[in-house]
Amino acid sequence: MSPALTLVILVAGAYLAARVAFEWLGRRFLIVSGAEYVLLGILLGPQVSGLLGRTVLQSFEPITTLALGWMGAIIGMRFYLAELVAVPGITYRLAFVESLLTLLTVFGVEMAAMTLLGFSPGRVWIPALAMGAIATASSTAAVNMIGERLGKERERGSERPLLVQL
Repeated sequence: MSPALTLVILVAGAYLAARVAFEWLGRRFLIVSGAEYVLLGILLGPQVSGLLGRTVLQSFEPITTLALGWMGAIIGMRFYLAELVAVPGITYRLAFVESLLTLLTVFGVEMAAMTLLGFSPGRVWIPALAMGAIATASSTAAVNMIGERLGKERERGSERPLLVQL
């Protein structure tokens, strides 16, 4: 079987399994992380299962770079300039500070945990920063999940939004 077909089959199966498990955990315990993608990469990579070697993974770098670029373009197309200009500047500053605090908190915890496990700080700062970025990017999913849960518990009849997120 070709490496590309193997990758597609493994990623599809592992993604579905991880998605179902993490979605259930998220709804049950209000856990939102995006870590299922990191876990999927670790399990499929050469360090754990060895199903995909380093050279095979490097051959897919152009595809993953293109996918990340498209994701950025899709997110950028959701912004409506007229609405963004109408939002007070303090809102953006608060959102930036919140994101920065999330990034730094997760980065710090990850660095401390990996250092306690015996890894050198010079070796783990990039993965720790990546985990902080994942936590920051997935924080909107947490707000949406909590809003959905609170919305179900709320009285019917009220037209006022439960929460507003920019």
